[in-house]
Amino acid sequence: MSGRLPKTIATGSADWTVRLWDTATHQQQAVLQGHRGAVYSVAFSADGQTLATGSGDETIKLWNVQARTERTTLRGHKSGVTSVAFAPGDKTLASAGMDDPVRIWDLSPVK
Repeated sequence: MSGRLPKTIATGSADWTVRLWDTATHQQQAVLQGHRGAVYSVAFSADGQTLATGSGDETIKLWNVQARTERTTLRGHKSGVTSVAFAPGDKTLASAGMDDPVRIWDLSPVK
């Protein structure tokens, strides 16, 4: 990274939403809705085009950041998803939750 702050940050919330914020103005840019549980984890892809969110509803959602729309929902955890992280290249996502196993997701078909 160049040491500059990202233009947009994301926060997950107990109200089941994800909020996008402009770091320069501190203003809310968007509210993303679709989870059916608290959002515990958020991660941007390296290219900034995709946002992954992990939730207490046992799902991971991938969002198109520019369009502010949901791309897909990943299912497989048996409990809340507490951590999501993109691998370099943005074609692989790792997730962990309260159900113990770390899951590795191939995002090639999604991106």
